[in-house]
Amino acid sequence: MSLQHSRRARRLSIAGLAVGAMCAVAPALPAHAGATASGVRDWSTPVVSPAAASRRAPVLDGFRLTHLPTGLGTPSDFEYEWNDVTFHSRDWESRHGAGWRVDLTIETLRGDRLSSLAALRGYLTDYLEQDPGSWRLRPVPVGSHPGLRTDDRVFWLVRPGLAVSVDMDPERYGPSELLRTARGVHEQR
Repeated sequence: MSLQHSRRARRLSIAGLAVGAMCAVAPALPAHAGATASGVRDWSTPVVSPAAASRRAPVLDGFRLTHLPTGLGTPSDFEYEWNDVTFHSRDWESRHGAGWRVDLTIETLRGDRLSSLAALRGYLTDYLEQDPGSWRLRPVPVGSHPGLRTDDRVFWLVRPGLAVSVDMDPERYGPSELLRTARGVHEQR
């Protein structure tokens, strides 16, 4: 099993437990109930036309994703924790032959142990099961933040305790598209 598939399986099993727990305690609502159990529209939530919604940049855990490559598959969101760091992840997957492949993953990482870029690198070295001596990372600026990159991943520390990682299928997208996508991730203020 590849590393990417083992990470995805770990996320799916964690997400499945959370969904199962929610289903076990949440009462079933009729399909027509919508956002509220009474079926009455909540006027505090603005209605956005489909055209306006399609022009708005998607958001992940407080970050606008202002550049996404063309041809991405279906997005799925995950939230999980590993070794005292909370991940919010969005994966785009597309059909590939008889199976599926991950085109793009954008993740936010939150945790006190992410105190510096060096600490983030150490954490991701363990999480991604990389050999510290052979994992070739190159420095790269991402906005005003120093980051590190490979041919298929860019990660940077936004501030102590908060980091972002962008991982892209190198067979579909090149390093310039990876950097454009990473530099299109902006914290909402």
